Amino acid sequence: MKSDNSAEYQDIKVEQKGFDYAITLAEPQVNIENYATLDKRYFDVKVKFNVQFEVSVPDDINWIETQGATVNLDHVDRPREVTVRFSWGIQTDSKERTAKISFIPTVNSQNEKVSEDQLARIDELTITQSAAEPIVPDTRAGDSVALLGIARALDIWSSDWESSGERMDNWDGVVLWEEGMEGFQPGYEGRVKSAEFYMFTTKEGIPFQVQYLTAAEELQFYSNTNTFQHSLNCGEYICMLKQLKRLTIGAYGLTELHKNFTELSNLEYLDLGSNNFERVPEILTPENFPKLHVLRMANNQRRLVYDLSNDIATDLGGLFQHTKYNADTKSFGAFPDWLFKWEADEAGGVTGLDTLILSVNYLQGGGSRLRG
Repeated sequence: MKSDNSAEYQDIKVEQKGFDYAITLAEPQVNIENYATLDKRYFDVKVKFNVQFEVSVPDDINWIETQGATVNLDHVDRPREVTVRFSWGIQTDSKERTAKISFIPTVNSQNEKVSEDQLARIDELTITQSAAEPIVPDTRAGDSVALLGIARALDIWSSDWESSGERMDNWDGVVLWEEGMEGFQPGYEGRVKSAEFYMFTTKEGIPFQVQYLTAAEELQFYSNTNTFQHSLNCGEYICMLKQLKRLTIGAYGLTELHKNFTELSNLEYLDLGSNNFERVPEILTPENFPKLHVLRMANNQRRLVYDLSNDIATDLGGLFQHTKYNADTKSFGAFPDWLFKWEADEAGGVTGLDTLILSVNYLQGGGSRLRG
């Protein structure tokens, strides 16, 4: 038997490539609801990357915002993962909407500029938001949908409008128009004349659905959670109801009125009590509100201070700006006495204030600072 001890040797060359540049998403498509409370209006996206990047939201997309992400390339070119948080706005249209978010590469771990064509893969995020529930303007059905939308957006604690199965005629705190009522107009029958919204939790202004209550004469919003912690604007949507005669936005957390609040020139009664105003809003004038005869702004304090001269606290509410010491002029603020000059002027169409309530606020008068 012949043994074969011959052997053939070959050289094998092993070449290990580095990681390709890439920016990839675990889920490149996200679907979101049309509404949620402010603390729930966000979602997180996991991004795997090995180049630094920036998140690019198109300029025409105003309902998506991002806080960006801290991109650390401490693994050199080895991919790592980061979570990017996006917040979103409420959908007010009855059509679905979509946004496409790009991830733009900037530099690699050696701080060398990287372009998109150098990436083996780069994902785009597609966000689709469902349509808002249609609200047919100037109809009874539209009013009922608007009321339910407001109640949900405010997260009202005890509202049973939706779960009761009752007709809107039997909803607590809601009064509907009937023929023969003072102020009744054709087309108003069965629509909302007045509505009350009590005990809720919100960190935003009056919800957008309020704009559809175009037959309402009176609306009341009262008792927000942790009112003293908020610094809210009433928002633009309530300002669209030019027909309103009586409005209460109390214990809501307001510190300012929207610039369009002057559109409510038919107001006869306005209650802004138990908010956090530091001064009487300057837009509250006879020229802007010629029919107003009752203004209530009691108890706008965030917290109680007995001696303002020895307290360094700020952001007190309570009309404090009318009392605050100005070091430049070396004088204290003045009482808003223009409110006392809000007199009737038949020629100018001004009704004149007959009721003004500013109790339990910080006020300046008689040479001393008072808690009035």
